[in-house]
This record gives sequence, C-alpha cells and structure tokens, in this order.
Amino acid sequence: ALQAAAVLERLGERLSDAGAEPGSSQVAAVLGGSSEPLQALAALPDAQLWQAALTAVRRDLPEEWVRLYTEALAVAPAAICDQVGEALLQAGQAATLQTAIDLALERPGRHFGTLVWLWQGPKIDAIAVVSRSGRVELLLRMLAALDELGRPAPEQRSFAQSARTKLRSAITAKKLEKLKQCLPEVGEPAMAAALRRQVERCSGLGPAAKQDILRAVADKFPQLWALPSVQPWDDPNVLYVTAGGLERKQGELDEIINVKMRDNSRAIGEAAARGDLSDNSEFQFALEERDLLRARVAQIQSQMVMARVMIAADVATDQVGIGSRVTLKSTKDDSDLQITIMGPWESDVEKGILNYQAPVCRKLLGLKPGQTTELNLHGEPQEYRVETISVGIQ
Repeated sequence: ALQAAAVLERLGERLSDAGAEPGSSQVAAVLGGSSEPLQALAALPDAQLWQAALTAVRRDLPEEWVRLYTEALAVAPAAICDQVGEALLQAGQAATLQTAIDLALERPGRHFGTLVWLWQGPKIDAIAVVSRSGRVELLLRMLAALDELGRPAPEQRSFAQSARTKLRSAITAKKLEKLKQCLPEVGEPAMAAALRRQVERCSGLGPAAKQDILRAVADKFPQLWALPSVQPWDDPNVLYVTAGGLERKQGELDEIINVKMRDNSRAIGEAAARGDLSDNSEFQFALEERDLLRARVAQIQSQMVMARVMIAADVATDQVGIGSRVTLKSTKDDSDLQITIMGPWESDVEKGILNYQAPVCRKLLGLKPGQTTELNLHGEPQEYRVETISVGIQ
C-alpha cells in the first residue's frame, strides 16, 4: 500500500510539473495506519519513491515529520539518509539526529540503514554532529546487526533478508575497500581478536564474504593466527560463558534497550516539555540515567563480542579448568568443600559457583587430583587438596 501511495505521489509531482492539478496523497494515511511503518518504508524499492514518500510526510504531517524522518534513518538508503539528515539539521534538530545515531549503535539490527549511511560516509554539511563513532565501532555494530538478522523471527524474514543484503553489500563493496581502510584503526590486539571472533560467529554474513573478511584481517594481523598457546583462563580476549548465561545476558540487554531506554526517552521528553531546562532536576536526572543506560549497553555489547559458549564436552577432568566441579579436602581437618568454576555470568557464591576470574579460582585452575594449594575462604588461609574433578556444566 505504501509503495502504491508513493507511486501516486510521484505521479502527482509529475502532473504538477506539467501544470495539472495533482490528487490528494495517501502516504500519510498509509503510514499512520501501519503497525510497522519502518518495515513498510524499508520495502520501498528505489530512491525516487523514498523521496516522494518523505515529501508527502513533511507536507501532510507537519507535527509528525521530525519523528518520522528520524525513524526513517533506520532503514533508508544512504542517499536518502543524507537528505533526511540535512532536513533535520536545517530544522535545528541536531540533537535529535545524534540521538538517532546513538540508537543505531545500541540497536544495530533495527537501524541498519543508519549504520550503512555512516559506514559509506555522510555527504551532508555539519557532519561533525554525527561523526563521534569510529569506523571500527561501526564495523563491529554492522557485524552484530548481521548476526542478529541471521536469526529472524518468522514474521521478520522478508525485512531481515533485505537488511542483510544491504549490510553485506556495504561491507564487501569494492573488494572490501572501506573495511581494509579501517583495519589500521583497530590498534590493540584485543580489538583485532574481537573483530575476528565477531566475523567467525556472524550468522548473517555468508561463507564467501566471511572468508574474504577473515583473509583481510589475517593479512593485517597475522599474529592472531600465530599466537603462542595459553591456557583458556589466561586469554584476555575471550570470556567463557554457558549458553544459559549468554541467553540471560541477552535478555538483560533487550530489557535495557527495549524497556528501560524507551521509558527513559519518554521521561526526557516529558521533563523537557515542562520548560526551563537549566533548573529542571527531573530533566537532568533523566539525562544522567540515559548516560548510565548507554554505558551499560556498551559494556554488555563489548562483553558479548568476547563471549565464547562452553558445552560439557569442552570440560576436561584431568585438571581443574573452566566448567569444572572440584571437590577439595582440607589438610587441616579433613573437611570437604565443593566448588564449581564457571564464567562471570553464571557465578552464584551461595551455591558454590565461582567466577573463574576470581583469585580463589585462579589458584585452583590447572591443578590435578592430589595437588594442594592454600586458599583463604573463611578469613583464615588453609591448605586444600584436590580430591576429584568432574564436569560442572549440565
């Protein structure tokens, strides 16, 4: 329906150019009656229909056009994003534009158009307002979007397929030209390793594109494929988790983005509507809460890039490792103690499940049955002997 309305709008423009009286536009009515206006906009097949639709929105919905333009950035082609960004800047909506870009970094799967636009390089003036994100961060967010869109809900498959195509095309354009240009900005080995893992696990990238990108990363960072062997718990670039822990962390991220950040945006709008922002404590509190939420989202997303899911088959029983359930015996009084060593997302001290990064676990990791170590568990150092080692992952 939106495509038909946009075609009629475009024909009306042609009639008007020819001196005829155009008919009334239906674009606003279609968008207003849609439960998923972004999906409808994303399906527009070319720039001319996009331009026609946005022209009608600005003309027929003067109270809503800023919101709809901002939302359109999420799925629009790069050339249209330039026009939308320019219109918002001219209307004094620089802060709104920046918020839209921040949201794209926080929710990449739903805002792929904005990411592609920033990746390709916006053409509008005063772009400093939207240029705070480096190309490496954009690349990681685009890969995260591809991974998310690689497992769509049934009702989202058409939307997801179109989004994946646009993201893949942007990343692989001109034989990975922009990707190769941004690799020198990666810098730290930990970031390079995170990029490698993100590419390897990206379900929406496709085998050929994945191989080409990994080859480009290997050419720039050959040491990633020739690092000396280290124990898993000594690798600073990997965070070991269980499938359940990863699912819970994804749920926490979704709760922040889809509930708490939306509530916060509403609170900011309501507080701003009361006027006199310089002496508006509710507005300042809402802004502080927004910054805390954004920081938490960034922290979780960076951890999820490093996450590697463990299964029971990964856990050895010849020495203490991540995923081990260890029975210890005190050499002082023969009392037994059982500890399960897991990742930080599974730790529960009351149940005896400890984070493998904790000092106590670091003393146990690598030990074999019969070996001893000194642990300070109850305020007094005691020597414990490793009795048995079993698999702690269910």
